[in-house]
Amino acid sequence: MISRWERGKVEPSLETLRSLVRACGLELTFRLANYDDSYVADIEQFLDLDPEARVDYALRRAAVYRELAGTA
Repeated sequence: MISRWERGKVEPSLETLRSLVRACGLELTFRLANYDDSYVADIEQFLDLDPEARVDYALRRAAVYRELAGTA
C-alpha cells in the first residue's frame, strides 16, 4: 500500500494518515497546527530518498529516540 502511495496511485485517507502518524509517536493535529515553511526543505529532502534510505533513516532516528528516552 505504501508503495502505491509513493507512486501516486492512491492517497491515504486522513484516518489512515492519522493512525500512521500516531504509530510514530506524533500527533497529526500538532504538526498541521504548527506547520510553517521551514519544514518544506526537510520534507522535500526526505521525499527524495528511495524507500530503503527512508527506512534506514527512520531506524536511525528511532535508535536516537530510544537512547534519549533511556530505553536503548
